[in-house]
Amino acid sequence: MGIFTLAAIGAATKAGPAIVVTFIVSGIATGFIALSYSEMASMIPMAGSAYTYTYTAMGKLIAWIVVFTILLCFDIRQSTRVNAVLVVVNVLTVLLTIFTCIKYINPDNYTPFFPPNEGEFGKYGVSVLLRILD
Repeated sequence: MGIFTLAAIGAATKAGPAIVVTFIVSGIATGFIALSYSEMASMIPMAGSAYTYTYTAMGKLIAWIVVFTILLCFDIRQSTRVNAVLVVVNVLTVLLTIFTCIKYINPDNYTPFFPPNEGEFGKYGVSVLLRILD
């Protein structure tokens, strides 16, 4: 489930018609960010976006931290793809183990599946619980 699908489900099930107000507030905040970037671009007429602006205003260390943060944000998308591949490998390993070991299952080990009633609490399933705890 992606971020856009999740937002749509949240809007449909939780927010209702008030989601319009949320999008308006988000649009206004995004507009302020765009105005900030345009102001920085007019003050520092060099290519480089956030790195160049931070380097000029705050120095090399802070600019490096900004670039590193941006790289981490971009790499999150790649890590989710790697995670999906690892989940598939994990599921295939479990299925392979199940299918190779299924011939060793002995049905006699599962009888009786539930222990017999041994008193008045048995009708409520407490005998199963007591048998497990024993």
